[in-house]
Amino acid sequence: MLRKGGLTPPFTQYLKHTPDPMPPSYEGTCRTYAQLIVSQVKQLGCLAEDKTLRAEVIQGPMSLYRAMSSRQKGSEPDDLRRNTAYIGDWWFSEELLETCLLHCRGLMQERNRNPTLTNLTPDRCLRVQLRRRLAIRLDWNTIKALRRLVLASNESIPVITGRGLPMEIITPGADAGRFPDRVLPVARQLLPGGDRQIWMPWTPQKSIQLWAPKGGFTPNARL
Repeated sequence: MLRKGGLTPPFTQYLKHTPDPMPPSYEGTCRTYAQLIVSQVKQLGCLAEDKTLRAEVIQGPMSLYRAMSSRQKGSEPDDLRRNTAYIGDWWFSEELLETCLLHCRGLMQERNRNPTLTNLTPDRCLRVQLRRRLAIRLDWNTIKALRRLVLASNESIPVITGRGLPMEIITPGADAGRFPDRVLPVARQLLPGGDRQIWMPWTPQKSIQLWAPKGGFTPNARL
């Protein structure tokens, strides 16, 4: 909007009064919040503690995606977040999504040549790829929708990012009523993970769109 109005970055040059920097007295509070956030992520045990694990500020333009159990926004968590458009913590890059889509397109082409190769539909293939590459347990997320967050070139957000660890297909303590297969040997098999995960302590207050592959997600597709 400002560019279309004829202004040029940095836009702070047009301010008559520049905001004061954060008082040094806030440093202790900020450090405490940072330690609590890091502790929260560490307790989840989802990211490898190696050279890929770090806190960083990611800068637009870019699109980030999140797998959702429903097309509807979930309930707000009771934790450290304030003034945030909460959609969920775990996100992944557009590069990973494109890689999964490319794999599924190739598989569908092979299926057209050999119909007995697989019974996966394109949307089921995408779900399988995301579940395996991001190690999303069945009881964590049913992957019935994806959300897309678009960051403009002048937008940035702090995140914790790292390589996702392998996970069992179903959590051992999952609800037995919803997941009766949790006691079977197949539930102990591992989803490999290994791709870059992005954990957001705060989600920007902006429109977060629903995204779907061509043809959409079929309502009752199972992995």
